[in-house]
Amino acid sequence: MKADKEIISVKNENLKFEHVGEYFDHINEIGKRNDLTTEEKLQRIHKAYDALGDAKGDITVVSNTKYLMNEAFDSDTGRMLIDWPPKMGFIEDSIQPINRNNPLPEQWDRIGGKGGENFTTLPDKGNPYSYDQRAIPYLENPFARHTGNFDNEIYFNAIDAIRSNDLIELNEIIGANGKKAIDQMDFDRLTAQYKQFQKNINMNIGNVDATYGLKGFAAPWLNSKTGEVLMKGGAEQIVTPINGLALENLGIISKY
Repeated sequence: MKADKEIISVKNENLKFEHVGEYFDHINEIGKRNDLTTEEKLQRIHKAYDALGDAKGDITVVSNTKYLMNEAFDSDTGRMLIDWPPKMGFIEDSIQPINRNNPLPEQWDRIGGKGGENFTTLPDKGNPYSYDQRAIPYLENPFARHTGNFDNEIYFNAIDAIRSNDLIELNEIIGANGKKAIDQMDFDRLTAQYKQFQKNINMNIGNVDATYGLKGFAAPWLNSKTGEVLMKGGAEQIVTPINGLALENLGIISKY
């Protein structure tokens, strides 16, 4: 993403954002307004998104109001309230624990920034899954797509150290991979992230072994009120117990 002080070039002459924070402030103010319908709000947000031009980076925005909850926007923050599918988007009977006998795939594919835990793979023919297959409700943004490789050996050893609350062991693992050691404060954040992931799994999926994460297939996106199929799903889906930034910092994936 562009540096904060650099003016982002825009396609819409009526909109100019000095930095990405201004873009988010702008769209959140739209979301708070009481004088606009949900459709009107999303139209204005799309105009702001378009104004970012090639500076969109990893920013994503919902493509249609049909993917939003009844309330649509949070009245306090202005943020969109997405009507996410249950079971963390998995077809329930496809869910498998990731473990050393069922490891991560060698190659991953992801839409969006490093703050999420969701990845997919590349199909055998090498063409990426579509947004429809991934069941992600965003306007397509080629700048937000990233690919890379997982290092399974580092992954399993690092997760074992995190769940054992062993900072010394973790730093030995990542140090052997040429990565910078992390301090106690960062380690505390990492262990908290891991514990929160396990709580989320238990709350959203139930009693399943998610020690090292889960994999399966993306469920169709159904309208929660009408049952209408909005996106077909079917892509391979992976969720890891730490996010992309943590995976990068530990040397499990390359920097992106």
